[in-house]
Amino acid sequence: MLDDAILLHRFAAERNKTIGEDVTRTLCEARAADAAGAWTPDLEVRFWSAYRKLNSVISPITADTIRAISAGSPRPGMMGWLRRSSSPASAATRRYRIWGVLALAYVLYLQIYLALGGSVLADVVRLCPSLGEMKAFSSLPATQPVGTETSAEAEALTA
Repeated sequence: MLDDAILLHRFAAERNKTIGEDVTRTLCEARAADAAGAWTPDLEVRFWSAYRKLNSVISPITADTIRAISAGSPRPGMMGWLRRSSSPASAATRRYRIWGVLALAYVLYLQIYLALGGSVLADVVRLCPSLGEMKAFSSLPATQPVGTETSAEAEALTA
């Protein structure tokens, strides 16, 4: 908790939040007592009171929030926008960016495929007018091969 309090104190000080001198003094005493192993009940009461005041000054920010958005040292990547960072927020942003680019590439591929397919089909219909006639015949019922008529049909043909 002491590390969280120091992190919150640094965050508040960097953003010009008004922090009482008593809070700062209590945190400094707590850090010294922690290093010496000399925590007292009185110091612990003052520490929790200072921690509460500090949280009320920077609310709704928490130590976990600061850690999640803190940019870690970037490690070299393939390109500038693919740089890896130890921050969970940076990792999520990178992951969404990669998935977004892949989805965009797929949609673009599908759009080109459909546009070219429609264009080719229109050209085929324009260049082969008989194709339109073939489509008209394809909607008629299928005929039976010659010689497979039923006896009633054969009598009707001979009569």
